[in-house]
Amino acid sequence: FGGLKEVRDFIRENKLKLIQKKATFPSIKPKKPLDLIMACKSVRVKSAGVIKTFCSDHLPVYVEIEPCGARLKIQNNK
Repeated sequence: FGGLKEVRDFIRENKLKLIQKKATFPSIKPKKPLDLIMACKSVRVKSAGVIKTFCSDHLPVYVEIEPCGARLKIQNNK
């Protein structure tokens, strides 16, 4: 995998946004951004990042999202 160079056209052609592009490989001393997160523009990203733990050769990534304009309301039915 060539990293960001390989996915730039895909991101542009599909009108995506790149959310997570920090280095994740190798996990002990990350130098390469191999674990990317992309999202369409109809999704709001609340948070994203890399978790620093050594349970694999890659660091895990996470993203918390919600649909734009569609915040869920939880009703308390008493």
